[in-house]
Amino acid sequence: VQITDRSKDVIKSGGEWISSIDLENLAVGHPKVKEAAVIGAYHSKWQERPLLIVVPNEGAEVTAAEILGFMQDRVA
Repeated sequence: VQITDRSKDVIKSGGEWISSIDLENLAVGHPKVKEAAVIGAYHSKWQERPLLIVVPNEGAEVTAAEILGFMQDRVA
C-alpha cells in the first residue's frame, strides 16, 4: 500500500487560485460535518472547479444547500 498526498493544494479556477485546505477547514467547521476533502474537477470554461466531498457526523444528514449556505459568507 502506498499513500500519497495530492500534487498541489490549490485549484486554479479561471484566473483565481483557490486553496483546497482553506475550503476543507471551513467545511469541517459545520456542526454536521465530520470530514471533508476538496479536489479539482475539470471544467470546460474555468479549467478546474473545486469539488467538496463531505462525510457527515454519525447519525447526521447534511445537504449541499446547508454546506453552501454555511460557507457562503466565509469564502470570497
